Amino acid sequence: MALWPGRYRLDAQGNFGKEGGPALTNLLQLVASIQMRNAMQQAMGGGAGGGQGYLRQTSAGYLGSDGQTSYFFDPETGSSVMT
Repeated sequence: MALWPGRYRLDAQGNFGKEGGPALTNLLQLVASIQMRNAMQQAMGGGAGGGQGYLRQTSAGYLGSDGQTSYFFDPETGSSVMT
């Protein structure tokens, strides 16, 4: 594990960055996107949908299906849609 030298900040909204500089990422959104990706992968592997599943990362977000339900997840905003 690498540690970056310097001082960093984390605010109550989850924004993380170097002290005095812009936010590098939002940790709350990062965790949400990881959890959503893991849930989608679990749904695909679980076979609950009874069909062929997929997961694709696009420039706009993630598209996936478990063979029965399709979904889109935007990790930048944390928004998701299921059909």
